[in-house]
Amino acid sequence: MTKRAPAEITYTGTGLGYMDNVDPGSDLNARNSMLAGLGVRLRNPANVRQLIIAAPSTGYKSLVMTWAAMRSSTGAIQAEFAYSVDGGTTWVPVGAPIVIAEVWELKSVDLKAITAVENKANLKFRILFSGTGSDGASGNNRIDNLTVEGIPLT
Repeated sequence: MTKRAPAEITYTGTGLGYMDNVDPGSDLNARNSMLAGLGVRLRNPANVRQLIIAAPSTGYKSLVMTWAAMRSSTGAIQAEFAYSVDGGTTWVPVGAPIVIAEVWELKSVDLKAITAVENKANLKFRILFSGTGSDGASGNNRIDNLTVEGIPLT
């Protein structure tokens, strides 16, 4: 069973970086036999911006977030993941930085053991791009087919 909650993706911060479409995207993690279409390109400088995904988990537990990711040759080489249960006031880091390659790869953050993210109307996720390439004037990181899945509460 699939439930689509109201969700929003923003790329907040300062500097000249911005978010636009990338074509082609990826078919990794595509659902319902969807073909590759447009993805999201997050342009540098990325070290002064943050990707925020507002994804309420109301009625769900055992969450897993999955997406296709890649970078350009001058894009940030890693991403740091965090969550907030209070709408973005406080952030809790999850795991080690995720390495981003120059080809589409599937990335996943398993939150099943983190009960704090269950059944939260104000749940948000944050991806901070860091490491080599994150402060450049050119380059980008790309994301496609992002999903947050969970098990319905009983």
